[in-house]
Amino acid sequence: MQEERLSLIVNHLNQHHSVTVNELVALCNVSSETIRSDLKKLEKMNLLSRRHGGAIKSALHDETPHLQREFTNTALKTAIAGTIIGEIGLYDQIILDSSSTSLYVAQALPNMPLTIITNSLLIQNELARKDKIEVISIGGMLLRSSLCFVGYTCALMLANYHVNKAFLSCRGIHPVSGASEPNELAVLVKRKMLEIADVTYLMMDSTKFGVQDFIQVAGLDAFTHIFTDSLITEEQLAPFGSHAEKIRICPVAEEL
Repeated sequence: MQEERLSLIVNHLNQHHSVTVNELVALCNVSSETIRSDLKKLEKMNLLSRRHGGAIKSALHDETPHLQREFTNTALKTAIAGTIIGEIGLYDQIILDSSSTSLYVAQALPNMPLTIITNSLLIQNELARKDKIEVISIGGMLLRSSLCFVGYTCALMLANYHVNKAFLSCRGIHPVSGASEPNELAVLVKRKMLEIADVTYLMMDSTKFGVQDFIQVAGLDAFTHIFTDSLITEEQLAPFGSHAEKIRICPVAEEL
């Protein structure tokens, strides 16, 4: 199937950074014409850049600036955050990643006894005014576009902790390749966050469903729960049928 073949091409390119048409013909066992058509489609999705005889990793590798993400799909993220805080109890030890949806969660949280680990400067600043919440900052390489820390140092620091809940968001959620992101160093941190948590929450607004970004963070089996907003359509949800039991729909305020 084309969907599986496209996923295979993206994953192969992620590992090798460049690839030729002939390599992909052998890998996928299809014609060169089919591969060229696949590469055109993936280029339109900004997942690679075609070159003579093959393709290279997309130049669109950096994250969207945090201010742009924060003010995009605000009603959808607010809906998810408003439902998510109901999953957080007194004295929980949790992780909030550096996503804009996690920032909405931090803003919605009441000032109550919690321990929160985060690599986001924005979330740290938001929680600083809530004196009952203990905040643990995870450092590393500063990713200026997102005002967060990423990289190996950040992942090593996370390895020292264990939490009962982790809340993450990603750039895309795909029925085959799972959750994905554009930045390798950020992916490293998100994977470690998943490893040290008992229960994992993936917070994805409806615009991200069916989207496959450059690097896989984890398959959908790695997440205990998936939260999205009520603007998602049956057509978007249909390919995720095998994971339907873990998907929770959060009402958008305009629909209440």
